[in-house]
Amino acid sequence: MDKYANKFANDPRLVNGIIDLYSNTFNEQELKDLLAFYKTESGKKFVKELPVIMQKSSQLGVEISTSLQQDFGREIQEILK
Repeated sequence: MDKYANKFANDPRLVNGIIDLYSNTFNEQELKDLLAFYKTESGKKFVKELPVIMQKSSQLGVEISTSLQQDFGREIQEILK
């Protein structure tokens, strides 16, 4: 498994794509500022916790959209009566 993970992480399409994404989003000074932040304790914690935050945010989004879909379905049924 590590072989494939390493192959994926080092794929030039991925590496170049991410470089393009960052360089199109941030200027040179902003990238330097981000690197400085990631070296701080807060930055290290942010990197460590970000996957959990993203997962929980995604779950929250699914829960809310499911609820809204159910509400919308009920409203449509009321209109069609």
